[in-house]
Amino acid sequence: MSGKYGKQTWHLIDRGHRGRNAGSSRVVSIDGQEKAESVTLEGGKSISADMVLVSIGARPSVDLAKAAGLRITDKGSIWVDDYMRTSADDIFAVGDCALKRDFFTRREVPVWLTSTATAEARNAGTNLYGIRVMNQIQGTISAFSTKIGNVSFASTGMTFRTCQKEGFRNVSATCEAPDRHPGTLPDAHKLKVKLVFADRSGILLGGQISGSPSAGELINTVALAIQKKVTVRELGMMQIATHPMLTSAPTVHPLVNAAHQALAKMRASHK
Repeated sequence: MSGKYGKQTWHLIDRGHRGRNAGSSRVVSIDGQEKAESVTLEGGKSISADMVLVSIGARPSVDLAKAAGLRITDKGSIWVDDYMRTSADDIFAVGDCALKRDFFTRREVPVWLTSTATAEARNAGTNLYGIRVMNQIQGTISAFSTKIGNVSFASTGMTFRTCQKEGFRNVSATCEAPDRHPGTLPDAHKLKVKLVFADRSGILLGGQISGSPSAGELINTVALAIQKKVTVRELGMMQIATHPMLTSAPTVHPLVNAAHQALAKMRASHK
């Protein structure tokens, strides 16, 4: 996620869940007698712990694929084409073991998500006995959602930082609104939406959403818009269904308003 959303996440963990951000400090040792009791960091700082979870990444399990003579990528995944077909006739691969290509750059990326795997499985199943749907999956957009305490977080596509790294000229806009209208209704939560668009063309590149539980479904709307290459103007004119107990007000819908703000920025910068 983008830097601001990452900081918001850590603020919540620090404030409500007794988390501690040690930054880039390296772990020197995991200490304890019969179980893990603390972790020692560089510099001698010790952090007490009831349990230590070591998260060091993962590698695709491809031993069987290698034995079958299948092509393996430089990063260790089973090579597949756009229809999940491997280098051998009649063998398909889906899930974490299979090559993932970024939707925008087509580079191999380590996006190992259940939602991505199920989309790949549908793609393979549809085209198992012959190509029925052309270019069904054009790359992963890394759509995901999570929840920390009572705050939901969701992201898909490119962030502002990713755009800078990959050289995509972009315009972003952030909009905040309650997920009920009026916002004084019971069980109302704030929704914060950030959308990133390609400069000039206005094509939607990515989005991050935080706050309300509805972020989990709203990000799916953003994900579809990215896959269909929806532009800032099209999103700004999107027709929506609203209800006081279910959605933001139609006058302040965060997706629509963020698109309008981004379009205004584009017009101002291109005068």
